[in-house]
Amino acid sequence: MKKKKFLLLLGGLFAFSLAACNNSGGGNPTTQGQPTTTTTQVQSTTTAQQSATLAFMSDNKIRIDIMDENLGVTFNYGNEAVVSGREINYVDSTNLSMNGSIAVDKVNFIFVMEKSTGSRAYVSKGLAADRLEDYLSGSGNRMSGCTKVYIAISTGDLKWNKNLSEPMNELIKPYDTKNTI
Repeated sequence: MKKKKFLLLLGGLFAFSLAACNNSGGGNPTTQGQPTTTTTQVQSTTTAQQSATLAFMSDNKIRIDIMDENLGVTFNYGNEAVVSGREINYVDSTNLSMNGSIAVDKVNFIFVMEKSTGSRAYVSKGLAADRLEDYLSGSGNRMSGCTKVYIAISTGDLKWNKNLSEPMNELIKPYDTKNTI
């Protein structure tokens, strides 16, 4: 009889722990994408030092850093040509676009967006080149309502300008497979 009660108690605890795990509300990065790509998209938010995340930038600006020269394309933000590392006036819901034919198989994007409610990072690793135009066509919606936006575009390992902001680095590092926290 004691053994039966013990097994029932143990089973109840196991069921309770499974329910608690399933209702935890997340916190883990999500993986999205089509079966034909290895794109990993993750989102994170921060409330600590939220105003310092993009403190190196002016309000209502977007900065795009192109971390690799071998992409074979140029980028535009709205009608303005992107010059890597230069700030451009941010216009809500404006898309990033590309000109030319991409010379690599996969591309990484890091979006760090600051709003009055906090900062958020959106990371896409290994985006298949044939999906790039569709991905960029939705970039304006992703950035909607921001006061500042930083974007890093790279190939191979995830790269961004790590000399700009330590709070920004801390927001991105969990999604960089070369860094451990």
